[in-house]
Amino acid sequence: MTWFQVHWFGCCLVVTCTVTRATTILRNLAIGALRIAGHVNLAAGIRHHARDTTRPLAILGITCGHIA
Repeated sequence: MTWFQVHWFGCCLVVTCTVTRATTILRNLAIGALRIAGHVNLAAGIRHHARDTTRPLAILGITCGHIA
């Protein structure tokens, strides 16, 4: 293996770890928000909020203003 291959592998490993951590954090935040909103069954809560795009934002206290 040349230096370039080792260096390239190292960069990809760092990026992969960062993306994995970010995904884990977002997943945990979503689960926490659903639990705080009172959903015991996560699958049912996810389906409920998937039907209307404003519902997940409402849990977080974000309102969508309509542009006239």
